[in-house]
Formats: sequence, C-alpha cells, structure tokens
Amino acid sequence: VFADGNGTEAAPYIIETADQLRRVVGGFGNGSHYKLANDIYLNDIDAIDWTTGTVLEQGYEPVEWFHNEGGQTRNYIGSNGETGTFTGTLDGDGYTVHGLWYPSTSSYSSVGLLPEANNTTVKNLRLSHSYVTGYPYIAAISSTAIDANFDKVMVDDTVTVKHSGTWTESLATAGIVGNSQWGGTLKFTDCAVTAN
Repeated sequence: VFADGNGTEAAPYIIETADQLRRVVGGFGNGSHYKLANDIYLNDIDAIDWTTGTVLEQGYEPVEWFHNEGGQTRNYIGSNGETGTFTGTLDGDGYTVHGLWYPSTSSYSSVGLLPEANNTTVKNLRLSHSYVTGYPYIAAISSTAIDANFDKVMVDDTVTVKHSGTWTESLATAGIVGNSQWGGTLKFTDCAVTAN
C-alpha cells in the first residue's frame, strides 16, 4: 500500500498519493508514523471555489473527507464505516496537502484533515486550497484533539473554515484545533494560520 517504510519512527510509512492518505486517515492511523513524499491533491484545486466551496466545473464531483456526523462523540466515520480517533504521527516533511473539501449542512458535523486526534503529532505540514464547514467544533486540521503536538503546521489563506450551524453552546471555529474540552495537553510550536 505504501511506497516504503514499516510505520516506525525510524522508518515511517511513506505517503505519495491521495488514496494512501485517505487510507491512513480512514484507518485511524493505528499509532504508526507516516511521512509525505510530495504534495498531495485530494481534489482538483481549479474545479472548486475555495472561498465558497462551490464546484466550478460542470460534472466534477469533489471527494468529501472523513467526518463525525450526527452525534456528540470523539470519533469519526472511517473508510469502512467504523468509528475511531486518529493516533500516530503525520510528518508533512515540508509538503502541502491541497483540496480538503467538506461542505456540511448537517446539524452536527466535525471535520478536519484528522477530524478527531488523540495522542497525535502533526508536523512540517501545510494545508492549502481547502473548504470545511460544520459545527459545533470545526477546524482545518482537527476538530477535536487530545494530547496532541503540532509543530510547524501552516493553514494558509487559500483555506476557508466556516461554522455552519445555529448551535449556541461550546462553539469553536479554528485553523488547527477547534476543541480540546475533553482534557489532555495540546502543544503548538512554530504554527501559523492565515485562513479565512
């Protein structure tokens, strides 16, 4: 499935394609180490207006990302319909993930590159050309994170993060993490957000 590696810190699994990244996030990471080998395109960045989430090219069907829908849990729906939280390390190695797209109109939906993260490290990663909406907790990287480290993570100004609901309690819209109310420690080092 991967280009190289065995999932250890010394030899992380190498991610080269959008499908490989989907498999990693859809399988909840399993505590392993992963590293990007190049920029990853989850959708055609020219086919979507990243400010409004509108599809610009007739006939183009964007791929939606993983999300938590319909319940106030700390899990998200994975690629096999199971629920869980991401654990492990994702090292962008200075590369960019483009095209994260999830235009939620549901009553409860949490989304992000790693929608729910626990005991996780994300580092050396940039997110660009992305559009995510939802509530009550919404962020471009992780809607909810517990015991997580973010090191040199950038969410740039081609990203739109939008609160879509009417809920009035515990709302959070953010670039990196939307919610950490279930405890644990979050650490941010040399991170930046210029998202809309």
